[in-house]
Amino acid sequence: METFFNRYLSFDFAVGAIITTIGILTYFEASSFPTLPNNHVGPGTFPSMIALLMIPCGITILVKSLIQPFKETDIELKQVLFAFSATLLTPVLCILLAEVLGFSRVSFLTTLIFLQIIRKEKLIQNVLIALLTTTTLCYVFRVYLLVPLPEGTIF
Repeated sequence: METFFNRYLSFDFAVGAIITTIGILTYFEASSFPTLPNNHVGPGTFPSMIALLMIPCGITILVKSLIQPFKETDIELKQVLFAFSATLLTPVLCILLAEVLGFSRVSFLTTLIFLQIIRKEKLIQNVLIALLTTTTLCYVFRVYLLVPLPEGTIF
């Protein structure tokens, strides 16, 4: 019985279930928002897009936790605290720096730094991923969602 709980009710399983549930609830709640007249973009567009990305990510984590057996890890508490602190502080720093450096530069640097922390040995791939991600985000916000993003005052 212990192996059942260790294998199927692992941390990854719980995280996958939570992400999937939040994605589904967010999508249905955002779908109830009114749309703007003569415009397909409304207040529920961006939350719906995020929800539609969260659902397959959560399902992927769920399935992966069921397929792969539970493994003991050697993650230390200081690594968890660093990751938690970085996750909480990054949006604050991005908001503070976006007015000065601009959204695209801050987005690129943030993505690149996090990718370098996670995937240390793949600098060229990390730069390309950060560039593609930033370009996609800028396009979606500026062209599709019509959100004016900060350009920055320094450069």
